[in-house]
Amino acid sequence: MQGNVIRSMEVPHEGSCKVICYMEPNYVSINVRPATQGGNFICELNNATGGNKSSSALQSKEVQDKVMQGNVIRSMEVPHEGSCKVICYMEPNCVSINVRPATQGGNFICELNNATGGNKRSSALQSKEGHIYVSIENPCGNSPCYNNGTCQAGYTDKGFRCKCPSGITGAYCNKACSLDFEDGIGDGK
Repeated sequence: MQGNVIRSMEVPHEGSCKVICYMEPNYVSINVRPATQGGNFICELNNATGGNKSSSALQSKEVQDKVMQGNVIRSMEVPHEGSCKVICYMEPNCVSINVRPATQGGNFICELNNATGGNKRSSALQSKEGHIYVSIENPCGNSPCYNNGTCQAGYTDKGFRCKCPSGITGAYCNKACSLDFEDGIGDGK
């Protein structure tokens, strides 16, 4: 998106740009492109959305005065709502959050949930004034990695990468590595 870039920087991977976008309340979309050298990326943070070159950093849907109850996996105090979204994005089991102002200090209470409330009429959501329920689209939420691979959100164009255990390879940890030492390799001859 041209004309709405308010900050530009070089980052090690696309996921870093997405995290920075959500950490700052004034940024609502990003442009990411490879840097000319060094394997890094140029991250442009925008104060508007639209166009094909710009993308929303994390997909989410907010519902005012609602909370998800009974599915909280972690609770913490954060400086702003965007921090809570980033923490959820980085937690593979998190698919939604509850956010409310802290009692003092200007911070927020962030609750990570391992379930989603669906739509505004869902019975899983309860009315609670001053709270915000947010469903987060986490690319690791559907466990795309096989063979005990660890999904790490935000590292590639597809929004995640799989970190494979020893002996396993492939974009989704779905290929076994085979080392054949019977063909004269490593047999001391």
